[in-house]
Amino acid sequence: MAFQRHVWLASILALTASALVHAQAPTINLYTFDSSLENGQGADAGIQSDIGDKITKRVICAANKAGWHTNIKTVPPKRALYSLRNQLVDGYFAISASHELAPYAIRSEPIALEKWYLYSRLPDAKVDVYDMGTVAGSNEERWLERNGYRIKLRVSAEHQLLALLFKKRIDTAVFDEARMAYIVQTAPPAQRQPLYRQFLRFAPMYLYVSYGFAAQHPGFLKRFNHHLRGCGSDVYQLNDTKKTLVRTLAQTYLDDLMSTGIPQAALSQEPGVSSFTDILAADSTWHALAPEFASRQAVELLARPASRQLAEWQRQSRGVIREVFITDDAGTLVASSQLTSNFWMGNRDDFKEAARGESGEFFIDPIHFDSSSGYFVTFVTTPLRSPSTGRLLGLIAFAIDAETIMLPSGLQDDPGYSHAPSGAVP
Repeated sequence: MAFQRHVWLASILALTASALVHAQAPTINLYTFDSSLENGQGADAGIQSDIGDKITKRVICAANKAGWHTNIKTVPPKRALYSLRNQLVDGYFAISASHELAPYAIRSEPIALEKWYLYSRLPDAKVDVYDMGTVAGSNEERWLERNGYRIKLRVSAEHQLLALLFKKRIDTAVFDEARMAYIVQTAPPAQRQPLYRQFLRFAPMYLYVSYGFAAQHPGFLKRFNHHLRGCGSDVYQLNDTKKTLVRTLAQTYLDDLMSTGIPQAALSQEPGVSSFTDILAADSTWHALAPEFASRQAVELLARPASRQLAEWQRQSRGVIREVFITDDAGTLVASSQLTSNFWMGNRDDFKEAARGESGEFFIDPIHFDSSSGYFVTFVTTPLRSPSTGRLLGLIAFAIDAETIMLPSGLQDDPGYSHAPSGAVP
C-alpha cells in the first residue's frame, strides 16, 4: 500500500509539474491571411492549434518546440499589415518577402514554398501584355506591382479570378500551383476546363515578427528557425526532364571548375584537424554557430586561397550556383565558397551515396531551402577519383538555384521571369 501511495503521489506531482510548465509557456499572437475570405467575412474568427492548414501547422509546431503557445487569427491582409506596422500583433504569416515591412518587422526562414504560374485561356499569354486579375492585398498582387505589371481587376477571393477567366473579363491570373488545384477541384463544372500555364517563380513564404516583439524576446526567432527544420518542409522532386537539365548544368560547371585547378589545389591541403574526434568536435562547434556566426575553424577555412577562389568562381555564375564546396574523402570540408551549415559532411546520405559513385556520376537532391545559402536549391554532388587508381579523393557539391532549373534553357540571367508555356492544365 505504501508503494502504491508513493506511485500515486509521484504521478500527481508529475502531472502538476507538466501543467505548470504548460501554463507558464508564453503566447505569441499571430495573424494569417486566408485568400478564400470574401469581403472580410470571418475576419475575426479565431483559429486555434487544431487548424488543418499545413503551413499553420508548421508554424504552430516550430513555435511550440521553441517554448511558445500560438494564438492565431485569420484576418484580411490589409488589416494584418496595418497591425504589424503599428505593433498591434506579434507576427503575420504566410507572406512573401516584403521591402515595405522591413522597417517594422523581421522575417523567419521560409515556412513554405509556393510555385507560381501564370494561368490563362490563351496559349501564348504573357504576364506583361494581357489583362490580368489578382486578389487585393495578396502576395501575388504585391509582386506584380513591385515589378511594374499592369493589373486590370482586383477581387477579394481567388475563386472569383477563376470565374473571371472563364467569363473573359480577364485574360490571365497568377496562382500558386497547389492553391489552383484546390480551387479547380471545388469550382463549378463549367470552370473546370483546361487552362494554359507558364511558370513564373518560386515564392518563399515567411513569418514576420514585429521589431517590438523581437526586442522583448531576442531568442525566439533563432529557436523558431531551428525547430522549423524538424516540423516538415517543402521539397520538390525533380522529374526526369529536369534531372537531365541539372546534370547538363552540373557537367558544364564541373568542367569549368576543374579547368581552373581550384579543386586540385583544395584537395592538396589538409582539413586542419588531426583525428576523427577533432573533426566531430570542430563540426559540433561549427554547426552550433552557423549560419549566423563562424567558428574559428570556419574563419580559417574561408580564408584559404581555394575558398576565396571558389567564392569568385561562384559569383561569375550570375546566380546559377548559390554555393559550392569541396570535401576530402572522409567528407571533411577543405574549401567552400561561403559559410556552410556543417564542417563534416560524411554523415549525410547524399555524400554517402556520392562517395560510392563513379567519376562523372551526379547525385541530385530534391529542391529545398538551404539555410547556409539562403535560397531554394537542388544540391548536386559528384565524386572526384584518381584517374589512375580510381581511389576516392574527395567530393564536390553544387547548390543550383531552383528557379534556374525551371527555365527552358536553365541559363538565363533572371530566373524569376520565365514566360515559356509549359502546357495545358486540366
